[in-house]
Amino acid sequence: MWEIPRKDVEKQIRITMRELEFLRNKANATKYGSVKIRLLAREPAFSFSLRNPDKPDGVLRAGLRVYGHGASKRAF
Repeated sequence: MWEIPRKDVEKQIRITMRELEFLRNKANATKYGSVKIRLLAREPAFSFSLRNPDKPDGVLRAGLRVYGHGASKRAF
């Protein structure tokens, strides 16, 4: 659709999977938090992060997703 080469999309998916694996391992090691992966029909325009949902200081963060910008480059 966006004329992005398949190899570039595949590379980004692999990077994302490694980042998710890292986060899952951290969550498991610290026993704090969890990582959930859901498959959607298309990439969402925003990504969301939820922290302490059952506490008064809980936070929901939303970030604009831009193709080619990894999670570490997105501002929260």
